[in-house]
Amino acid sequence: MPLVLEITGTNLKADTVDSVQPGVLPVEFHYPADLPRLPPQYQLDDHSVTKDQRAEIVKNLLPKFQQEAKEYEKTLGHFLPLKDEASSSQLVSKLVHKIMLQYQLSDDLAFVVDHDFSEKFKIVIHDTLVGLQVKTVIFLPCSVLSTVGANVRDALVVYLTMECVKIYVVSDLREIVTKQDTRVNLLSKNHDIIQELVDEAVGESPIDLRRKLRERIVVLGDDSNEYIHTDLTPEKQKFETRQSMGCWEGAALYAQSQNIH
Repeated sequence: MPLVLEITGTNLKADTVDSVQPGVLPVEFHYPADLPRLPPQYQLDDHSVTKDQRAEIVKNLLPKFQQEAKEYEKTLGHFLPLKDEASSSQLVSKLVHKIMLQYQLSDDLAFVVDHDFSEKFKIVIHDTLVGLQVKTVIFLPCSVLSTVGANVRDALVVYLTMECVKIYVVSDLREIVTKQDTRVNLLSKNHDIIQELVDEAVGESPIDLRRKLRERIVVLGDDSNEYIHTDLTPEKQKFETRQSMGCWEGAALYAQSQNIH
């Protein structure tokens, strides 16, 4: 049976399309000292900032933000810095190998959930799977898959990751608007900013679609793992109007609907 692979910031999920639940591999690795170490919402992590300069910035933060920075440091090495593709490409390749071998998965065809991966990142994933004897790799956009998983064709998807919040507008199972903002992430879930982004996305959408979007909001996020606990209950209560099975499940459902064996 064809395979479905999803790579998020916190976990990898993989299994055949007929599985009830995918195998899960939590992210865990040695976090290099030269990678960003401050919460993304601070917008201070730049490669031009030295280790000493970064330490001085943290030292001069208000107590509240010092504590926030310390809590964030505990998560380092337990989520993938997907926005820094140069650092994460080799790591992702190793993790894909690990989950495929751990769950003894193999097939000629694989569907990969595309979380806005760059072309370079897609090539890394594609080549890794081809090296594991997969002949055909098909990337499917996460926004559309979550919409399929909600059993609708139009939706506004709010996706919270460890690095940012992403807003997608899906119309007739096509992604037409995307937004992202590093001021909001799974550790800093500012509802006012989320609402602002939702309003902007709806306002930029065709007039005949706007009411549907307000009535079909899907909230998703990177899953918890052994080291990072995420709780989207407050966000689902405030924003969500339509539940989705999730991206991995949506990809499996899509593959099954294509009668692919």
